[in-house]
Amino acid sequence: MMGLLEELKTRILTADGAMGTLLYSYGIEYCNEELNLQRPDIIERIHEEYIQAGADIIQTNTYGGNALKLARYGLESQVKEINEAAIAIAKRAAAPGGQFVFGTIGGIRGFGRVMRRLIKSSRWWTSNRATS
Repeated sequence: MMGLLEELKTRILTADGAMGTLLYSYGIEYCNEELNLQRPDIIERIHEEYIQAGADIIQTNTYGGNALKLARYGLESQVKEINEAAIAIAKRAAAPGGQFVFGTIGGIRGFGRVMRRLIKSSRWWTSNRATS
């Protein structure tokens, strides 16, 4: 099998779709990343369905696998365990057909706004600090 760069030179690769949207359509309305530990069979089945549909690339179920998002569910201490499980599930699903596995990193809503405020505050304190 060719590597990713070689494949990209010769053809268009297709990737799987939105894991979270699909899970929601199945009636799952809680922390999708927790399923990597609690119901890995569901995540693996979804990967396999995308592969059967022709996906050359599957993405790990890690979009919200960061401490800030997982804290909403009391799972912030399990970031590493959740993400490692997601990688193992995706690799297991991809192994028979040789699909590529991409890691997924999601955005953090409001993070940019918070950072801008911190930077602005930091600049204010830096420019207005007392000199001794």
